[in-house]
Amino acid sequence: MGRAAYDWSGRAIKRHRMEIRGAFGFRGVHGGGQGQLARWLAVELCGVELKRDWLAETVVARCRKD
Repeated sequence: MGRAAYDWSGRAIKRHRMEIRGAFGFRGVHGGGQGQLARWLAVELCGVELKRDWLAETVVARCRKD
């Protein structure tokens, strides 16, 4: 199935996102979660460290926490 044929708004994508999050140990972001994550990144991390790899690892670790 090509990219254009994939239904990016249907039930399948919701199920696929859930399966991918489960396989990689992530939880979904609901409500204001994206804004909270962005504020945490800006205030807590970017003021301390600007190395992209370290920031990415730290964000992934935070997203995997329950």
